[in-house]
Amino acid sequence: MTTAYSVLGLYLALVHPTACFPGPTKKPSAQKSSPRDKSKSATPPARSGHNLVFDPVRKMVLLVNGDQKKGLREIWGWNGRRWSVVDRKAPRCRSLGGVAFDAKRKVLVLYGGSEGDPLRYPSGVTEYDGKKWRTLKADEPGPRDHMAMVYDADLGKCVVFGGQREDAKTFLNDTWLWDGKTWEQVTGPGPEARVHHAMAYDAKRKRVVLFGGFRPGAQPLTDVWEFDGRSWSRSRVPGPSARSSARMAYHAGTKKTVLFGGGDTSSSTMYEDTWLWDGQQWQRADVKQSPPARCVHALGADPVRDRVILFGGYSENNFDDTWEWDGTVWRQMSMPPAASTTLRR
Repeated sequence: MTTAYSVLGLYLALVHPTACFPGPTKKPSAQKSSPRDKSKSATPPARSGHNLVFDPVRKMVLLVNGDQKKGLREIWGWNGRRWSVVDRKAPRCRSLGGVAFDAKRKVLVLYGGSEGDPLRYPSGVTEYDGKKWRTLKADEPGPRDHMAMVYDADLGKCVVFGGQREDAKTFLNDTWLWDGKTWEQVTGPGPEARVHHAMAYDAKRKRVVLFGGFRPGAQPLTDVWEFDGRSWSRSRVPGPSARSSARMAYHAGTKKTVLFGGGDTSSSTMYEDTWLWDGQQWQRADVKQSPPARCVHALGADPVRDRVILFGGYSENNFDDTWEWDGTVWRQMSMPPAASTTLRR
């Protein structure tokens, strides 16, 4: 099922998810959460443009960044039963930046994104080892947002592709690797310049998978590319319709990459479909219950519990709901009261 929006409204949602714009011409399939006292909430504040990454040290999925208007500095963790605040001294929340967890070095890595009003574009790489934050000023690809970053466990490096510069007009098609000390640019042919694409790491096949996004002019893309640590290759098979701001994560149990949602400015729609990619073909999952249509949400994999986690995103407003995918069905999670947790090794 899809949800229809005005062309202007959907474009603003994809490019500037905090912008105010006309509401949908058709009501979504589920209602958004109502405002409430977040100090007593079992969930993090509603947001979009954020990231979910798995922390193998603490065995939880971390929620980082997002376009919260309050500019909070919290990192939240999801252990399968509840959300808890795991750090309150993080850098101010950024929107549409890159986040990954470097399992080899056991650090959380933040790069790029934008923050504040007017927008600022932080420089350098910021890392967190569970005790302190530090910003590294190594030569870098330069400030950007709307890109994608994942950790490639086989390489032992973070992979960054695409995005846009501060002028919101210069779209990028560069690939960079970060090893904790230096940046390395990957040369050779690859995906065209784009923003709002989805990326995930396929641990079984040792490939970074990239899907969709949009090129200059807000033209949505439907191509699939894979990066093997040295070069990109394109897979020309039919699959999800052209879209941007979808999100992906790898489900270890089924050995498939899961894609959910996104939007298409050309047809003024947002999607609530689920697709599975095994490296050879796409399969649309037949689900009876699904998260409502949305874009700029976040998906993260929990390989210990064999789940893919979804949190937040945007349609009429930001969401604050939590869903889990077990390889067959989506389940919306109910949570006990939130708790504070001190990160310990």
